[in-house]
Amino acid sequence: MIMTSDTTPDRPTQGMSGYSISLNVDNIAEAERVFNSLAKELFN
Repeated sequence: MIMTSDTTPDRPTQGMSGYSISLNVDNIAEAERVFNSLAKELFN
């Protein structure tokens, strides 16, 4: 499961200033696989 969040309409922002992501995985190996995949995409 992936959950993301954003600001509410009553608190608008001036463009992207950050984000949150929450992941639920079944085990440590899956957590490491997902983390490494995201890190590769973000920092490559």
